[in-house]
Amino acid sequence: MRKSVSEAAAQAEKQLEDANKSAEKKIADSRKKASDMISQAHDDANTSSKSTIEEARSNAQKDADKVKKEGLKAIESIQASYEKNKDKAVQSVLDAVLNS
Repeated sequence: MRKSVSEAAAQAEKQLEDANKSAEKKIADSRKKASDMISQAHDDANTSSKSTIEEARSNAQKDADKVKKEGLKAIESIQASYEKNKDKAVQSVLDAVLNS
């Protein structure tokens, strides 16, 4: 009977040791999985941020191109008006000087 008690105690000790090892492995695996999930979430957030920034940049460039196009049209209109009226303006100044 003494042998069976000590065998039972040894077996219980072994089971406890195995349970502790199993628990430590599960904890380590859970930590690894949590770390991987955090890393993946970080990567996803960075990707999303980059995408949002690129979209904003693209929209800003489109707006800038539109403003530039409108500005160039205004400049062309001013130049056309200048070309159309410069001879009249020169003649008006000459007439004013000659008639004074």
